Amino acid sequence: MRSLFLLAWVLASGVFLGAGAALGADEGNSANSNNPLIIDLISEATTINNFVDLGAAGPSPGDTYTFSDEIFRENNPDEQVGEADGHCTLINPAVRRFTCTITTSLPDGDITTEGVLIFVPNTTSVGAVTGGTGAYRNARGEAKLTLGPVVGVPGARHNVVFSLILRP
Repeated sequence: MRSLFLLAWVLASGVFLGAGAALGADEGNSANSNNPLIIDLISEATTINNFVDLGAAGPSPGDTYTFSDEIFRENNPDEQVGEADGHCTLINPAVRRFTCTITTSLPDGDITTEGVLIFVPNTTSVGAVTGGTGAYRNARGEAKLTLGPVVGVPGARHNVVFSLILRP
């Protein structure tokens, strides 16, 4: 019964995080701090949305949320191009504040994103792109996540905009 309560709280609170990355980045990309690469993506929740109650019964600091989302291009929302796997630690239940780490896997590499996020539908949070592998090995910049109206439910979609710097 406690698990059902926590899942209901997570879904009602809008606990969900998706991230994406630049697609088709290559060695010739000139994205730098004066000319960042802007990528618009969609993140879609899957059935892998788990809230783990680690402390006192109910949402409390230290509880963990894990997820795996499908990633789509904004201009082609029907073709999956990657996935985002992440975990978030609940910091303040009253304002639904979490710290999160996400790895977005794409055919040409991975991108990591970290940040403090408020999980409330229609809220935009900004996180830091902290690195990557493959075509994204020099990636840094910001990711803006705008949560959709139904968060944490399989099929819920959210907007992700990356501003990536791939060159010094």
